[in-house]
Amino acid sequence: MRQLVNEYRSKIQYTVIGPYLALMILVMLVGSFVAVTLVADSWQERFNNQMGQVARNFTESFAQREMGNIEYLSRISFTAPNSVTGAPSVPQAMATGDTAGLELALSGLWQVGQSTESVKADRLIVFDPAGRSLSDWERTPGNPAEPTRYVGTKLAGIPLIDAVLRGESKRVQGSETIGDKYSGLISFQSSDGKVNLHFFTVAPVYLTDQATGSERLVGGLLVAQRLDSLLQDLQRRSQAAVSTIYDVSGIARATTVTGIDLSALDMNQALIDQVAALNAPGAPTPSGERSGNPEDPCLDIGNLTGRLVSPVEMTRLPSCSVADVSQIADRQYQFVYAPLLIRGVQSGYFSVGLSTDFVISAWSASRSAVLGITAALALTSVIVGWQVARRITRPLSNLVETAEAVTSGDLKRRSAVVNQNELGKLSVAFNQMTEHLLRLYTASRELNRTIEVAQVLTVATQAASSFVPGTEAVALLEDPEGFRYYSRPGSAVQLPETEVSLAADTPILAEMAAYDPQEIQLIRVSGPEVLESAGLDPSLGTAYKAPVFRQRHLAGALLFLHPDPAAFSEADEQSLAVIANMAVAVLSNAVLYGQVQRDAKERRAILASIGDGVVVCDDKGRIALLNGAAEQILDLPDWQTARPRLADLPLEAVSESRELFGQGGAQFQLGERFITLTRSPVIGEDGQSSGEVIVLHDVTESVMVGKAKTDFIATISHELRTPLTVIRGFTELLLRGTGGDKPSADQADLLSQVRARAVDMTDMVNNAILIADIESGQLKTEWQPVDLEMVVSAAMISLRQGFEAKNLLVAIEIPEDLPPVMADREQLKRAFGQLLDNARRYTERGGVTLRAQAEGPNVRVDVIDTGPGIAPEVLPRLFKRFQRIEGNNSTQRGGGLGLAITRQLIERQGGSVSVSSVPGQGSTFTIILQQVNEHSLAVAQTNDSAATP
Repeated sequence: MRQLVNEYRSKIQYTVIGPYLALMILVMLVGSFVAVTLVADSWQERFNNQMGQVARNFTESFAQREMGNIEYLSRISFTAPNSVTGAPSVPQAMATGDTAGLELALSGLWQVGQSTESVKADRLIVFDPAGRSLSDWERTPGNPAEPTRYVGTKLAGIPLIDAVLRGESKRVQGSETIGDKYSGLISFQSSDGKVNLHFFTVAPVYLTDQATGSERLVGGLLVAQRLDSLLQDLQRRSQAAVSTIYDVSGIARATTVTGIDLSALDMNQALIDQVAALNAPGAPTPSGERSGNPEDPCLDIGNLTGRLVSPVEMTRLPSCSVADVSQIADRQYQFVYAPLLIRGVQSGYFSVGLSTDFVISAWSASRSAVLGITAALALTSVIVGWQVARRITRPLSNLVETAEAVTSGDLKRRSAVVNQNELGKLSVAFNQMTEHLLRLYTASRELNRTIEVAQVLTVATQAASSFVPGTEAVALLEDPEGFRYYSRPGSAVQLPETEVSLAADTPILAEMAAYDPQEIQLIRVSGPEVLESAGLDPSLGTAYKAPVFRQRHLAGALLFLHPDPAAFSEADEQSLAVIANMAVAVLSNAVLYGQVQRDAKERRAILASIGDGVVVCDDKGRIALLNGAAEQILDLPDWQTARPRLADLPLEAVSESRELFGQGGAQFQLGERFITLTRSPVIGEDGQSSGEVIVLHDVTESVMVGKAKTDFIATISHELRTPLTVIRGFTELLLRGTGGDKPSADQADLLSQVRARAVDMTDMVNNAILIADIESGQLKTEWQPVDLEMVVSAAMISLRQGFEAKNLLVAIEIPEDLPPVMADREQLKRAFGQLLDNARRYTERGGVTLRAQAEGPNVRVDVIDTGPGIAPEVLPRLFKRFQRIEGNNSTQRGGGLGLAITRQLIERQGGSVSVSSVPGQGSTFTIILQQVNEHSLAVAQTNDSAATP
């Protein structure tokens, strides 16, 4: 017996399962008793009985309303004439068409209908035998005493109305009575334009001839109630929670539910078919019986007595109805669907519903007993459970608290559970695991704090010694000359001198080259010869090695050494492997860090030795690196602190006009320095740009030389223009014979050549002066609307004699309706003069054509010559300075500046110039200028404003 008790106490599963099974048996027995008791009493049966009462009362209330309507119509028909008010009887007024008398007769009767609870008419219509209304009154909301009157209502064509007008009678089902009154549903349009569905009752009106005693049909009466207000009254009487009327197609026409779309209540076709099947003659009822009498439809309003069912009566669901459950406004309802029958005619369907909360409320009536049993069971469960839990949760709580403390970082926390069962063993294992984790965590934390090799080895030695005292960690790492040993300060291991390096094929290293860099392996070094070849003491008892990789390349090894051959158990080896994994990763980073530092030092030395300025910007444009030359050029000694953006530096773009005689390319001015920039993006391995490298070239000296050259040329040109003018004037005088005899033919030819050369020299000097003005910024451009024909004519004045001297035809083709262009008149004249003079110089026969035409918002001008043409390889550089066509030996060749000046002048007008040529067929120079429009005028005004001081 004692042995069984000890076994029970030593197993936690027995401690839990024993009381749990006893409690479960008790709960099952009591639960079975309660379940049998509850099933015996069917709450759903009570609910169905209430649903049957609601359905029966709904139809009976409908029947009451029809009876009230019939009684009201009879009262109207048989009311005698009123001698006091002079009102005739209604039949007399209808027979004579006396609408005024009818109005007087109905006024009192209308008030009676409004005050009668079973009537409360919303519409009262008196119509003649032709179906035309004699009086049509509608209840006015808020003022029922004063009805709204309609004129001209036609009721003919409505089947039940026509039956009344034909005098038809029909036997009331279930009785021998012959009835000539009909009820149904009808739609009327009210004064506000809305169409409302009504329940109506119609009856014929007869007038008895006093002499003969015969009756004559004089028309009919119709009383109707709006279906929506009628539904509210029916629901109140039937005690339904939801009531809905549908048409014969199952579409909801009126309901007492508010706040939802009426179409959401429509009957589906399956439900309609199910109701129709139950109402077919001879169809089986839900109980399996047949409906029996096919002449007795289910719940026909015309056959009902109007007696409401009392709450204590047992009333089942109608046999012709279908029950269904639906969700409305987050509440569940049970509905009863049945046909809406009025005197044997189906006018649609109706449904009534109750919330299923009824079942819950019924359960509440008996909950005291259930709650008492449940409370007793709960109390028993708590007492027994508390005793069981107390024995189990006390040690478990201690373990949980310890685990939470360790999880939150308190690795020194230990469990105090000392039980002899599984919980005690779990506590011991947990404490050992936490101690192990603390050692590894301490090692990991210390390793993550350093990148120095010596410190890494110190931490690795301490971590390994915490498991196996006396363990020493050393490293064998790659350097430029081979592999060299590293140890922690104060290491007890005798290592080779630091200057001694090992080759990569040393046995201790060679086999590790084939290891997988993704999986760090800790391997025991076997054999004293391997240790001796590595320069270590061969008498060492134990040595483990782990490879160190850098970018998949073997960069060395981490060694763990111990003098005892049996120092490490299998568990110690696993702990050592974890320490090796952490230390190797840090050693790899240390090797990489050292290499990066050496590379960075070399790059800084290279960068500092570059004569040009080098700027490195990040992806946001901030300066990340400058060499010494860039610091001097940009004057940024504190750039590392300020980290300015290159775009924020005061770099001012220099005008491109210096390309004629100055330094070519985009130039910027920074203070007194002139620089050019060369930009290149920094593209990473992923193909994305991470910044930009800018090389700064200090061209201040070149710019100063170019400026001096420009000033020199301008000075010389001005000095040359005066003597050239004198030479031309004296030559003209000599050719005319002024001051002596006229020169001979030979002398005149020589003087003409002197004059021509003087003219050429003057043109060259003028071009040089123009270039100097452009370079210095003194040339101002005054934009204005310009007539192109006048400019071309002015340019031809000085050139026409030259064209005539070479017998060249000049054709000017400018349309009369050509729009003016926006340009500087004098600069445009100079540009056309350069092109026409250039064409004259290089054309020996044929002629030159200047053709202008509108082209979109621009004007295109083509200067076409019949000269020798230009080779394709010359075209790209034709508009650069001092470019002349090789092989052209014309005596009238220019100085190579005309086309460069033309391009400058045309581009200053906002235009462009280009050339196309076929060797041997001539050349075409094309100028594009802007037409005068709102845009060009705005640009001209902006340029004028910018040019004004």
